[in-house]
Amino acid sequence: MATIIRKVESHFVEVPVTGVICGCGNHNPYGKEETPCHCGDTMYPVLPGITEPQLVKGFVEVSCNCGRKVQCSGMTTTCKCGRDYNWNGDLLASREQWGEETGEHWTAGY
Repeated sequence: MATIIRKVESHFVEVPVTGVICGCGNHNPYGKEETPCHCGDTMYPVLPGITEPQLVKGFVEVSCNCGRKVQCSGMTTTCKCGRDYNWNGDLLASREQWGEETGEHWTAGY
């Protein structure tokens, strides 16, 4: 049975805005100097200290039966040993049993 090591909730962090920005809202994070915008105005370098929220997705980290640490964050996360876990860190049935009741095959999801 897998042991939950830690759970990290999804949250936002403030990250610095870089690049150039226009009054119309267009933003080029890689621009470094004044450039024309598609709207016709000029894009100017972002002022230092400006930040914007960025989502950090949550995950559950489990210790697999094989000893590896696995970060579960999507519908299915597979350890290198072949065991599958759901988003909550629960060990799933072997793939040979997936969809047995409905006639589905595990490859249908790919």
